[in-house]
Amino acid sequence: MLRSSLTIVLALAAALAAFAARSATAATVTRIETGRPGTAAFLFHGQIVAGDVKRMSAALAKLPPGTAASVILESPGGLVSEGLELGALFHSAKVTTIVKGDGAICYSSCALAFLGGRDARNGRPMRIKMSGGNLGFHQFRRTYDPLKVYTRGDYDAEVARAQQITGMVVSYLKHIGEDLSKLQLMLRAPSQSMNVISNAESLERGFHVLEEASGRLIPPGGSQSQRVSALN
Repeated sequence: MLRSSLTIVLALAAALAAFAARSATAATVTRIETGRPGTAAFLFHGQIVAGDVKRMSAALAKLPPGTAASVILESPGGLVSEGLELGALFHSAKVTTIVKGDGAICYSSCALAFLGGRDARNGRPMRIKMSGGNLGFHQFRRTYDPLKVYTRGDYDAEVARAQQITGMVVSYLKHIGEDLSKLQLMLRAPSQSMNVISNAESLERGFHVLEEASGRLIPPGGSQSQRVSALN
């Protein structure tokens, strides 16, 4: 199974080389030819906005039954609710999620969507971070007007909003079978910064890592020394 996944991912990496860098706009969903029957891959690129779940769902609905689908993510983030729905879609449709390499980013709500990835064949979690990609988590953003005089009601509304979003994230993690350790990845960084996790920590957190230089697909688990050694 690992060898089969590696072959597919390497085919995706080669296909992605044909795509030029694009600016961070509303997300586009582009079909990528892998050259392998029974598989399909998509590049999800851009800001996560309302309607992205419908676009992604429509693309997946066109695939023949039994097709193993993967999605390569390259996004600075966007709407938290849309990112959670994307992740739920990936989970229910058994879509493998991949963080694009070569310096690309998958931040904030993109990282939450990444967590929903599953293997089409066995239904187990299948989330792959390319070694040169950047996977980042942080707390949801709050907007404050420095010229506004905030009332007690304003603060109460902000607290209620924070509780609502946290509840949404917790419910999502429960839905996809994740524990609250993934919530800790968000809480480790304030909304103004980003907790970009290393390749070694990605393996520790249950993600696969694809070494772009060697083409090795490294499964999660093992001791800390084994994880560090595998990436050197």
